Amino acid sequence: MTTTTPTRITDEQEQDAMRVLRSSYWESVRDIAQDIATDHLAEAYANDDDRTDDLSERIAESVDNSQWVIYTWRALLVRSLSNHADAYEEYGMFGNHTERDNLDSIITHAADIAMYNDVREVLDSILSAADAAANAAAAADAAANAAAAAWAAAYDAFRAASDDDAAAAHVALDAARSAYDAAARAALALAAK
Repeated sequence: MTTTTPTRITDEQEQDAMRVLRSSYWESVRDIAQDIATDHLAEAYANDDDRTDDLSERIAESVDNSQWVIYTWRALLVRSLSNHADAYEEYGMFGNHTERDNLDSIITHAADIAMYNDVREVLDSILSAADAAANAAAAADAAANAAAAAWAAAYDAFRAASDDDAAAAHVALDAARSAYDAAARAALALAAK
């Protein structure tokens, strides 16, 4: 029986492995944030509320159930993958733990805090983008309504004009049509943003 010497892992292979892990971690963070944002926005729009409910509980529950917190070997990796790896420092060295707690619980606690902050950051970005899109859509709608009102007023003035005022009414109608077209293009541009 012959034995083979194991091949040493190269730096490139190690970096590739970290890229895969980083990608997997951030995919999990984005998925959690997107799920919470989708549920939150659907509830907010269905109830027509101001969306001020506290998302902290939803984030904490989702992160607590994540494989990146549940499994200690993954929790150890979070420190290398998170943008908030040192967030546990805000809670003191052990957070709610004591020196008697086992190392696994301390590691998962630190990973939980880091991942919570990563999810919160991504969620805030998603909700800000949704608010910006809603504001742009409202502005586009208002511009389109204003353009339609200007067009209707000009058309009404044209129809009400006597034959003597017909030339002036045509000029006013053409100007209103141009204003409407410009406002409609502006509204479409706002809606496209």
